Amino acid sequence: KIISDRINTFNVNNKNDAIEIEISILWNVYFITFSHNRILSIDLSGNDLKVIQSYQFNHLRISRLDLSRNSIIDLKGDEFNGKNARLLFFLDLSHSKIKSFHKDTFSGLTALQVLKIDNNMIRDISMDAFSNLNDLSELFLHRNELSLEKLMFSKAAKLKQLTLDGQSSSNYSALLTSTKI
Repeated sequence: KIISDRINTFNVNNKNDAIEIEISILWNVYFITFSHNRILSIDLSGNDLKVIQSYQFNHLRISRLDLSRNSIIDLKGDEFNGKNARLLFFLDLSHSKIKSFHKDTFSGLTALQVLKIDNNMIRDISMDAFSNLNDLSELFLHRNELSLEKLMFSKAAKLKQLTLDGQSSSNYSALLTSTKI
């Protein structure tokens, strides 16, 4: 496990062992490149990141990615849709400033089991936003500004935990009648 703070350059070249990376404070880092292909977990929480570059993490074979407690406002749709996206099973984007995300933002994350997008400023979610998340079992949406659509979760067959409290809309009964939770 590598834990670092106050870095400008980050380079991992050891290709023999699987590693976990936690970065506490990023200083003027605009693009992070990892050449290691067996990173289990990356924790970039609390770094005031504003933008996730297109395909930023797509060349990585990681299973956990924590981007919580940052200043991300918008997700364009191509941040998590590369060839290795299907390996990610845990994604935390909570406690940021996300207002919207493209309907294809999570489409490449077919093995994703846990998605945390709670405590943001999300107002609307496309009905297709979670349609490719076949293995999704935990979805944290609480404390957003959502107006929920009835069939939003109808394709999430493995969903076991869904948190919705603190929304601007309180019509949960219509939503839950079409959802197998």
